[in-house]
Amino acid sequence: MLVAYILWYFLGLFGGHRFYMKKTGSAVAQLILSLTVFGLIVTSIWWIVDAFLLHTWVREKNQYTEGMLMQQILNNKGFNY
Repeated sequence: MLVAYILWYFLGLFGGHRFYMKKTGSAVAQLILSLTVFGLIVTSIWWIVDAFLLHTWVREKNQYTEGMLMQQILNNKGFNY
């Protein structure tokens, strides 16, 4: 969560946090838009909206990863010591 918000704060206008969350399509769009004055205005608004969405994205990604790990553990019937 901390890394995602640090990327959002410092590289958010260029889509850094979206690359980190593997939202590559919208990250590239944000990067290209930020190269123009009009696009910079749009990405500024987008950046503020992402501040509220980022927590949900990280939580969903963590839940997915936890589920995959639990499935692997159950498939292997636990750890081999």
